[in-house]
Amino acid sequence: MKFCQNCGAQVPEGTNFCPTCGGPVDSTPLQQPVPTTNANDTQTEKALAAISYLGILGLIFHLAKVCKTDFGKFHALQAANVFILELIVNVAVSIIRTILRQVGMGWVGSILGLAGTAVWILGLVGLVYAIQGKKEELPIIKDFKILK
Repeated sequence: MKFCQNCGAQVPEGTNFCPTCGGPVDSTPLQQPVPTTNANDTQTEKALAAISYLGILGLIFHLAKVCKTDFGKFHALQAANVFILELIVNVAVSIIRTILRQVGMGWVGSILGLAGTAVWILGLVGLVYAIQGKKEELPIIKDFKILK
């Protein structure tokens, strides 16, 4: 089967010129167009993935299925797990601080507050990974997943 190089019309066998436009005929079949990803879609998904690391948004994005690509879903899930871990750590540290203050060891509670900072830094690293387009698991989160 032959096709016109100019207009793409199908041309009968044995013909070297297109009866439609008069252009030369190519003997190779036309290929289906290759689907391309829209650069704006990719940038939007990267932005959503990065924004998901801001507080409760990761949990919302994961539960509402805001992100459509595997990349976005991955980061939304990871951000949701970071948020839940941050909540757990902050509540635990607050309870321990209260108990330690009652026994006169409030300074130890201040040191424990660094655990909350460490989880916050994990979220920041996840945000940087999302901006860079990396799909990497965070060190502690890969072992501690509440949501899957």
